Amino acid sequence: MMPDESPLSLVIKTRHTAAQMALWIQLAVEAAHAGRAAFDIRPMSDYVSDSIGDTRFILFVLAAT
Repeated sequence: MMPDESPLSLVIKTRHTAAQMALWIQLAVEAAHAGRAAFDIRPMSDYVSDSIGDTRFILFVLAAT
C-alpha cells in the first residue's frame, strides 16, 4: 500500500453468504481497475463479534469471581 492510500471498506447487504459473494466482490474490484485487492470478506456478525470479544471475556471473568 502506498503511503497516501488508506484501506477501504465495503459493506454489502445481501441474502447470500460471504463465501458465495467473495468471487463476485473480487471480480467487481478488479473490473474497477482500482489497483486494490479484495480480502477479508466475511459476515458483519464476525466483525462485531471480534470487536466485542475482549469486553465479553472480561465481563465473563468479572461475573465468575
